[in-house]
Amino acid sequence: MSPAASSSTKTTANSILYKRAKDVKRLPTIHALDVRRTLCGFKTVPEFTKREDPRLNVDWARFKDGERELMVNWYWTAYDEEYEELEELWLQLTRKEAQEEEKRRSEAEKKKKSKPTAPVASGSGNKKGKGKEKEIQIIGSDSDSETDTELRESCVGCERAKLRCIFTHGTNGKKAACDRCVERKTNCTYRSPQDLVVRKELRNIRISVSSMDVNSEVRNRLQAESFYHQYNLQVISGLQWSLNALSNIDGQNIGLRSLDNQLPSDASVPEDLQDAVYNGHSHVIEHYNHIAQMCGAQMKAISSRYGLGKNFGGRVPLLNCYGELESTGEAESFTKKRKAENPVAESGPSKKVRKDKEPEAGEKEVEKEVEKEVGPDPEPAVEKGKGKEKETGPEENEENTIKE
Repeated sequence: MSPAASSSTKTTANSILYKRAKDVKRLPTIHALDVRRTLCGFKTVPEFTKREDPRLNVDWARFKDGERELMVNWYWTAYDEEYEELEELWLQLTRKEAQEEEKRRSEAEKKKKSKPTAPVASGSGNKKGKGKEKEIQIIGSDSDSETDTELRESCVGCERAKLRCIFTHGTNGKKAACDRCVERKTNCTYRSPQDLVVRKELRNIRISVSSMDVNSEVRNRLQAESFYHQYNLQVISGLQWSLNALSNIDGQNIGLRSLDNQLPSDASVPEDLQDAVYNGHSHVIEHYNHIAQMCGAQMKAISSRYGLGKNFGGRVPLLNCYGELESTGEAESFTKKRKAENPVAESGPSKKVRKDKEPEAGEKEVEKEVEKEVGPDPEPAVEKGKGKEKETGPEENEENTIKE
């Protein structure tokens, strides 16, 4: 036995482990002059696991340069053997798979050529020996060993009526016709084999086109859902940004209030700072609502155009004037309701009533004492069932004093 044959039939661990070419592990090529093969620039290959790094040896520090170089050479010798073995195995498996594929293709072609054929009516009788037989390939035949000589075709009229041709009438030397065509007195014609092949191909094309239409519809729907979720994600990111901005503004408002409390009674926080905080609060809400409404309109348009269903209604959360979350279409009505309940414009979150505009405590006490002395205004008493008011005038007061 030659050494080449013995090497080809040699059984190794890699040949047992890998049975297909695509599963074979490919090691990188390390040239002989590569710096990694020297002692100074030595580096291991992560894909090669059959030899460990010689530098991890416990006695590596005590070894001399000659011993270290010898250990490095052993590592690269084992690497080269593994590399050559894997490359040879990959090449063998690739050639073997190519041969099997070629054999399979040739068998399929032979099987296709060996399909049985059936005779086709030529249209002339067999009394005078003028009848001819046409051989066509049977389309869709499942029998590979036996030849099916049964007539597989029908005339055009019977094919449209979804019937099978029946021949019981004599031909009398004329063209053969089926019973249905004889009764209807129509021309009994057959399709040519080429027409049958064309019809089959057209049917396959029609099926493939219909499947393409279904796939395109599914693809368009998935793409529409992707656009819808992108707009929804933009709304969520905008909401997160606006809530963070509002929390920062609230922190500034708290800082202004604490500063106002620390200032003396005759001083106050400048109005510019208070207006900046208040306008920033409204600007953030307005900016987010504009983005959310625009994205909601696009989401509704996508849902209605592609018919995504009820789960894709395009509803987005909005912020009212207080920075609270409201659903789509409810924020405006909520703000209008708040304005109707509170017609007087309220001050901003950071604006306080000026101390110089507050009434003095002495004036409040004087007003309370006057109210105690004068008493509340008398209310008119109404009799039950009559709807008339009793006026408690000065005459009744005089009578009460006389009685006393």
